[in-house]
Order: sequence, then structure tokens, then C-alpha cells
Amino acid sequence: MMQIKKIFSSHPPDYWLLGLLILLYPTAVWLVPSGGSSIFNILGLGGLLCWLTIRKWPCDQQTNIVIITLLLYMTVTAISWLVNGMEDAAYKLLRRHMLFILAAFGAVWLAWRKPGEEYYWWGVTIGANFIGLTGCYIFFLGDSFRANINNLTQVNPIVFGQLCVLLFTLTSASFTYFYRFKPWGFLLPTSGLILSLVAAIGSETRGAWLALPVVLIITIFHYRKALVNNFGKSLISIIVFFTLFFSFSGWQIVEKRLKDATEEINTYFEEKNINDSISVRTRIDMWKAAFESGKRSIIIGPGKDEFQRVAKDGVEKGLYIESAASHHFPHSELATAFGYHGIIGITVLLFVFLTPSIIFITKIRNSSIPEKQSLPLAGLMTVVCFAIFSLTDSPFEQRPTIMIFSLLILLPLNLKTMSHIKNESKQKRLTQSHSIKQ
Repeated sequence: MMQIKKIFSSHPPDYWLLGLLILLYPTAVWLVPSGGSSIFNILGLGGLLCWLTIRKWPCDQQTNIVIITLLLYMTVTAISWLVNGMEDAAYKLLRRHMLFILAAFGAVWLAWRKPGEEYYWWGVTIGANFIGLTGCYIFFLGDSFRANINNLTQVNPIVFGQLCVLLFTLTSASFTYFYRFKPWGFLLPTSGLILSLVAAIGSETRGAWLALPVVLIITIFHYRKALVNNFGKSLISIIVFFTLFFSFSGWQIVEKRLKDATEEINTYFEEKNINDSISVRTRIDMWKAAFESGKRSIIIGPGKDEFQRVAKDGVEKGLYIESAASHHFPHSELATAFGYHGIIGITVLLFVFLTPSIIFITKIRNSSIPEKQSLPLAGLMTVVCFAIFSLTDSPFEQRPTIMIFSLLILLPLNLKTMSHIKNESKQKRLTQSHSIKQ
């Protein structure tokens, strides 16, 4: 009992609350009604209170640069809304982008208290296992996988698939942390990898699948020395992993979705019956409408409402398939940025992805210690995943993905690694020893 009191007295109460929020977030964001919003709001408001309490901005230069790029994207949305008549759809988009302000204040709390990385890694791997088990349970139910996702989770099937891929990706970066818990430390991240990948396949989200080979290349390149030094173990692990994956995931789902995509693309370009390529045709026509919309005010863009008008006009004139006008956004963040905000919008969007990527790559290259490389690697993979998701979806049009992206690129910049904590403890012991001698 005394030991527990000693542990909890080592940090202030808000430190433990912050750690708990980080731990719960990767699961709550998709599983609990308003779970993601509640935790995100608590982080933001808690950060605001911290800022008012300490009366200074504790974030370092790298965190500030990332925050500025996020707020810049929100500013572009605000300017577009003001310039283009303050219409309702554009205002709703601006309200969603104002979540970046909450993320900025959340970073204040993180930078002030500097929680340990353990909350992040346990949260990510537990989230990967839970989302994978949920996917397997939905498989067990049968019927429509996507319909069951809508019934059992708080996100749509596309976002569910993206989260499966994202958690799979982040879990792959967690092995350096869990390696210290030998001999069984690898079990939780390994099961998270398999289960989250199975759920990702079951979601049938082809746009999210595009990130998998890129993530695999980054992971192999980063761990190349360890893989070579432990070639036998690595080979056995890979064989076991893919055996389990192909046994439980239903590889025929991937084969069918890829075959459907190929046929739909061929049908579209051969100008056959458009009803045979409705999924691909809808997206391409929405991107065309976004491009046409952006050309009408090429610098700052005509705003969101203009895109919807262009899509409806195109359908009436027979230029686009009817379903192209039934969606609220173009299902590509690149098309969204240009269609709503012109050249300025797409330029700032590229900064949103490139700026944190450069920061994370720099942090990885500036350290030769694996424990210090894991968090920036996870941050880099988060950016890469969302950049690829943005090819076929619009993550910054939806509250869950706005919150997930902004939080998961700020966390790796503001958590203490285990090596940092060990150095602090060592320094503290040396200081105490020096004081005793004096």
C-alpha cells in the first residue's frame, strides 16, 4: 500500500489523468459514443487551464511548427468562408477545423507534464487488439461487414478501415518498447498486428489498404539491421505471421475488391455502362467537380458550397453520374483542398503533411538509440498513413479523423522516452549522492 502511495505521489494528479486519457484514446475514439470527442475536449480544455495557470507557452520549437501548420489550414478555411459569403456548409467545415485549436492547447498540457511513452504504446496496442477483435466478431456475425460496423462502432466503415490500418502501423513501431518485457513482451503487439490487419481487410476499405505496402517498406527499412542480425528469428516470425493472417483474414476479400476495382476502372475508361463502375465513377466525377469548382476562384477557392453546386449542375447536364452530387465532400483531401480553397488550400495541405514528416525524419536520423527513434517513427507513419488516406478520402472533413491526426502527430513530440527517464533517474541519484558527500 505504501508503495502504491509512493508511486502516485511521484507526480501531480493531472499527470495521471493525462496518462489515462492517452491510454484510452485509441480505443475510445471508435468504440465509445462520443468517446473520442470527450477525451479530445478534456485534453484541449485541460491544456487551456494549464496555459492560464502557468502563464507561459511550454511547447518546444518543433511542436510549435506543427501547431502553426494545423492552424494555418484552419485559417485558410476561415478566410475562404469570409470571402465567399459565409455560407452554411463552409461554416460547418470551419467549426470542424477549429478542433485544431483544441489540439494546440492539448499540446500545452502534454509539453508541461511530459507523460511517459508507456501510455502511448499500451494505448496503441490495446486499441489494435480491441479493434481487431471487434472486426473478428463482425466476421463471426456474417451478413454485411460494413453494415455491422455501422451498428457496432461509432465510425463509418471507411474510417474504421483507416483506423485498423493506422493502429496496425503504430503497433509495428511498438516492438522496441515491448522488447524490454522479455520473454512474453512481443505477444500483445503481435496479436495486435494480426487482429488489426484482419479487421482492416474485412472493412473492404481499398483506399486504406494503399498505405500498407508503404508502411511495410518503411518498417523493413527502419529495422533492417535488427532483421539481418536476427535473420532466422525474423524469417520464422514472418512465416508464422502471414500464415495466421491468411488463415483468418479471408484473402478472397482482397482478391475480390482488387478485381472489382480493376474492372470498374477498365469499364470507366472504355466508356461502357456507367452503372457497372459506380464506385470508381462516383469518385472520379466528384474529383472533376472539385477541380472545376477550384478553377472558378483559383487563388483562395470558391468555398465548399460552390463544389456542391458544381456537382449538382454537372449531374443535371449529364456530365457526372447522379451519385456524384449525393456526397457532401469530394472524397479526396487533395481535391477538397483545391476545390474549396484553390491553390492556397492545396499548398497549405502539403505543408500539413510535409512539415511534421521532415521533423520526424530529422529526429530519427539524429539519434542512434532505438528507444529514442520509436516515437518519431510512429509520428512519421501517422503522417504517411493520412497522406495516403487523403488520396481517396477527405480526413479533414470529418471530426474523428481530424482529432486522431492532430493528436497522434503531437503526442510523439511531447512524451518522455524510457531512455530519457532513465537518464533523469541516474542524474537524480548522482545529485543525491553528491549532496550526501558534502
